[in-house]
Amino acid sequence: MAPSEKSKESAADCSKLLLAKADWERINRDIQELLPPVPRECLTNTDFDNQVEKFTVTVSTAVNTHTPRAKPSPYVKRWWTDDLTLLRRSYSSIRNSVTTARRRGLNTSEIIPQVLTVRRLFFTEVEKQKKAHWKDFLQDPANIWKANQYTRNINASFQIPELNKGDRTVQSDEGKAELLLRTFFPPPPQPTSSEHKKLPRRIKDRPPSKLPPFTKEEVRLAFHLPNPKKAPGLDGLSFEV
Repeated sequence: MAPSEKSKESAADCSKLLLAKADWERINRDIQELLPPVPRECLTNTDFDNQVEKFTVTVSTAVNTHTPRAKPSPYVKRWWTDDLTLLRRSYSSIRNSVTTARRRGLNTSEIIPQVLTVRRLFFTEVEKQKKAHWKDFLQDPANIWKANQYTRNINASFQIPELNKGDRTVQSDEGKAELLLRTFFPPPPQPTSSEHKKLPRRIKDRPPSKLPPFTKEEVRLAFHLPNPKKAPGLDGLSFEV
């Protein structure tokens, strides 16, 4: 396959799915035909993960086959690539997992190094792609004057006019900064009593509580609570799917 064909194929894979125009009848038929039978009991965690993987791959294949995709936006950054989109999704996913773990009071010491690694990789690739795109842009002789316009220094200075508050008029930069700071960020009020309320214990300091087993109704409600058009994972499947 030629490089241009690969880039077109990857761009089509990363574009947004138009689920409102999906052929749900053909999707359901393909899922029923391709989905392997699920055992009634999964004895190990590995068996369960394998069943989830098969289910996800089958649904993703059916949805991507019978769902049209949106055209790329003309306002997208010219140096942006599909690989950067995948890296940004990975970075957002692992960053959200850390936030969720912190809210639950879990230990995030093992996840934070992974977040830093993915973050460093993402921004390194962004800078690399910007430099490569700028180099290709300058190699075209037709862009010489446009590049000169981009790099021209504009010495347009902006000065805040004098400020008035009551009978006070401020003209110096230091006085304006102090007046704006006190106006928009006034000092907090002093406490009226020296007695402080006892702070509640943190979640991680609380003893673990035993929860009753989940019911099928609770699982069904949990699936329908999120917004159907929000938070697709790395597989591209939203809650609506």
